[in-house]
Amino acid sequence: MATHEIKSEDSLQAAVIRAKEGDTIRVLPGTHRTRVELSTNGIEVVSAEPGQAITNGFVFPEGSREIVLRDFVCKGDQHTNQFGCIFIEGEHHVVSGNTVRDVSGISGIAMQWRQNEADEYRNRNVTVENNVIENCQSGIGAVGHDITVQDNVIRGLNRFDTGQDSDFFVFFGHTIRILRNACFDGVRKTGSAHTDGGQTYVTGSNPKSFVRDIRIEGNLFQECDQGLMLECSLPGQVEDIVILDNIFYQCGTWGVSARGDGKKVGGIEGIEIARNVFHEVNDPDQGAPAAVGVRGPDGFGTVRQNIFLRCNGSWFFSDGAKGQGIDNVVWDFNRRDGRPQPGDVLADPAFAGERNVESLADARGYYTPTNPDVVALHAGLKLDG
Repeated sequence: MATHEIKSEDSLQAAVIRAKEGDTIRVLPGTHRTRVELSTNGIEVVSAEPGQAITNGFVFPEGSREIVLRDFVCKGDQHTNQFGCIFIEGEHHVVSGNTVRDVSGISGIAMQWRQNEADEYRNRNVTVENNVIENCQSGIGAVGHDITVQDNVIRGLNRFDTGQDSDFFVFFGHTIRILRNACFDGVRKTGSAHTDGGQTYVTGSNPKSFVRDIRIEGNLFQECDQGLMLECSLPGQVEDIVILDNIFYQCGTWGVSARGDGKKVGGIEGIEIARNVFHEVNDPDQGAPAAVGVRGPDGFGTVRQNIFLRCNGSWFFSDGAKGQGIDNVVWDFNRRDGRPQPGDVLADPAFAGERNVESLADARGYYTPTNPDVVALHAGLKLDG
């Protein structure tokens, strides 16, 4: 195992090709105006001073494994990077501490969508953590098996007026964990282009796709159109999704929309939406009738112990979906016709002042101003009453 130091006048690509498994490549401050293919397995490529080595992006090629990428600044566009400024394929990779900015037309960090002959996604055991993505078309694509996306900051999406929608996250595959990310400053509007917090979809256009065993926990989704948009028109292809302890703040249309193909077919099979805060979700004039909607004849789940503050409504199941709401707290509807659902508790969560949501019965574990380790607080969110 060896350590190689690379200056700005050196070829970073050549250093990767020369490296052997177990080597570390330290890149000194400077700019490398190229996209680098990480073609040697088992290496670590790091910026010697975090944020001071700049490239046009990185590619983890097909079949790659056990590569660590840390602390770079990456820039680029759809001409220099096909799908993502950092584009990942392979297994047992770690992408940590990087900043991706000013990327038009593509995601900041993306993963290959290809499936193998057994219709399984090719990426396995990939961790994307502690990165910052700003002023890009979209945020992070999490695709594969055993994927963890945690402690990232994504902000300022969809600023290029391309007419295309964008997402803080998209996800496909199984055993995916999206944890403690702060996502804000998207495009909050219905109509033409907008930003969704997280999205997955399995329809007739991608019939081999599937989404199973997903946990979305402890995130902030602020200033977007739909907090989470989950769509499945093929029975059995999207199931077992847990949405826990998140904050959905200023989402224009929905907090969580989980749907099938109308009343015909589909839906999310086994969804749990628990202990989240939905604050100022649903624009009064053009937003959905409630912060949470679970729809479709195959859909079922529970909505429990959430807080709904200044939404058009709290939750509903429709179009054949089955489920119940348990001990949700609602307050201050946007619309005059807003009404609590069966099992809702009509009470003021009192975000302002000395009281906080922890004082409410059956409303434990929320991310509140009393918890100093909350990613939402680090992003500057204030849930004032």
